[in-house]
Amino acid sequence: MFALVARGSTTHWKAVVGWVFTGLSTDKHKLWAFIVEAMRHLKRKEISTVGYSSDMGPCNTVLWSLNGVYANESGVVTSRPHPVEEGKRLFFLPDVSHVMKNIWCQLLRCEYFLLPPDTVTENSLPSDKVQMEHVRQLYFCQGAKGGVKILPELMTEHVNPSQFEKMRANIAGSFSERMSAGLSFAAIHVPEVSREAESTGWFVGQVSECKRLMNARHEFDSLSPQGRERVKFL
Repeated sequence: MFALVARGSTTHWKAVVGWVFTGLSTDKHKLWAFIVEAMRHLKRKEISTVGYSSDMGPCNTVLWSLNGVYANESGVVTSRPHPVEEGKRLFFLPDVSHVMKNIWCQLLRCEYFLLPPDTVTENSLPSDKVQMEHVRQLYFCQGAKGGVKILPELMTEHVNPSQFEKMRANIAGSFSERMSAGLSFAAIHVPEVSREAESTGWFVGQVSECKRLMNARHEFDSLSPQGRERVKFL
């Protein structure tokens, strides 16, 4: 089922405005027309639509492609002319929780991520590699008899999840600011954890801060015109 939910960008409210059953045979043009009609309805209620956020499921990625939105080696396009409000643009954003899940699953799947050389230099990082192995080192260190629990919330499902657990965005969301601080601390003070774990901790912290900013709903903590530094961070 495809549910369409309107949500405030700087105030915390949301409401279901429509739903439709979808499947492999769903016509993407009809589905997009359904969304545009919902935008028209919101406009009649004096609610302006500034963006469309979704996970990266097949129905949604097809809609992104239909509207010319993409991010690949050739470039990035994140918006299109607004279909309802003349002179404005409609922005497409991935759901942040699912972005976290995708990053987490990719770290589990591959050996490492590589950070750009200028990022490593600018942040005085000990390595250009971001690795799940660093998280596993801390996990096994904590599990040893008499091990110090730097991160009590670090569980088996974070480092060795089942196929079902990989689908749960809340587990990926546990890669929080505390996880970042814990890895950075362990890299310096725990001999069993590689010194290079500081780079992994830094990366997790950046991703976590991105999630916090994108989910913020208070005017003084969200991506408002007053928050230029927060926009610059993203």
